[in-house]
Amino acid sequence: MFELSSARVNARLLYLLFMLLAGCGGGGGGVAQTMTLSVAVSTPSETSLDWMPHSGLVSGYDIVRNGAAAFPVHVSGTSFIDRNLEPQTRYCYVIYAILFPVGTVGQSNQVCVTTPGTAGWHTETIGTGSEPALALDAGNQPHVSYRDGNVVMHAWRDGAGWVYATVDGGAGTTGDTDIQIDQSGAGRLSYADSVNFSLKHAGNATGVWISETADLSAGIVNALAVDDNGNAHIVYTGSSMGDVKYVTNASGTWQPEFISGFSNASVLDMDILVDSAGYVHLVFASVGLDCYVYYMNNTGGSLQGGTMADDCKGGVAVAVDSAGIVHIAYTRQFSVMHAWNPPAGWQYEQVDSFSWIGGDRVGIALDMADRVHIAYQDQNGDLKYATNVSGVWERSYIDAVGEVGGNPGIAVDPAGRVSIVYTDQTNHTVKLATGP
Repeated sequence: MFELSSARVNARLLYLLFMLLAGCGGGGGGVAQTMTLSVAVSTPSETSLDWMPHSGLVSGYDIVRNGAAAFPVHVSGTSFIDRNLEPQTRYCYVIYAILFPVGTVGQSNQVCVTTPGTAGWHTETIGTGSEPALALDAGNQPHVSYRDGNVVMHAWRDGAGWVYATVDGGAGTTGDTDIQIDQSGAGRLSYADSVNFSLKHAGNATGVWISETADLSAGIVNALAVDDNGNAHIVYTGSSMGDVKYVTNASGTWQPEFISGFSNASVLDMDILVDSAGYVHLVFASVGLDCYVYYMNNTGGSLQGGTMADDCKGGVAVAVDSAGIVHIAYTRQFSVMHAWNPPAGWQYEQVDSFSWIGGDRVGIALDMADRVHIAYQDQNGDLKYATNVSGVWERSYIDAVGEVGGNPGIAVDPAGRVSIVYTDQTNHTVKLATGP
């Protein structure tokens, strides 16, 4: 009688097992449909999948999108959120039930969906860089400050296109920039000089940019306001990221002032403005074991204030309306918030919610009718815009190609036209969106 050796038997078994497993993970040709799949489009970059479980034993489910794995491992549940997709793109999904070591034991129907497009605003790339800020001049033309490597740049648009100037050619690669246009039409910047560990202020009233040291502290996080008399007001972090400082040149020389300090937390974002009466309003977010938003003003003579929100993520922005009411936008992990302080005290409302963790920065602006406009980044790295112009919050996707919407700054001209500056992290560029 002819007998196979144990080695040949084992080899044969391994070959059969390989053939069984060949259908695992998205093949399964000829496998019966045992599940019903439904797909809902959530955003230009996100879909939600739900399916009925396979009737037999399974080790997990494989999700196949347009013929390739949408997720690198088996999914144990019967739902899945597919993120980081592209707008106006067709996606076809099939779910495969996997049983180890057998392989594919069932599959779903195929469902195809097309993601929606964005709002159709005009978007343009300003240049390579990061840490942008935005201001409009008297002619409603945009001026943008940003970092391009070691260089702090100023870009502005005139009738012929974008014009560029170097503000500081050796300021290092780290730290915020902020820009304002003063009453004379000159540009004013604050920025961190991370080479010399100092806070800088610059102006171009002479036609060229001239920088000066405002404080011998790093100022990695900083924000600038200019009052009607042309005096600069800067809030910034000190040598420690947990220290908050304020400096102004209103007396003719720079006068730094220590505001607050946090030994077990870091200040991630801040904003400042000077209202029509000349009062300073500032806001900052301190993140440690918890995240708190602090608001301060000098209406009583010196800067005073305290906590106005907790459970934040680190992004803050401030505006004041024609009635003197302060409006603050801030980020939370899964939402964007709007707070305002009428005489009755702080009021809060949720502007938008996310299915996952959103961006950490936010921008706010008020139009001539005191309506609120907010720019922010959602959970998929898309740039979103929300406004309550209609009386309720309405939200739009402005840019959703790649990871975009970082460090958004927003401005509204007297005609109600909105401009948003932001970073495209995928391409390492600074962009401007204008609409609607």
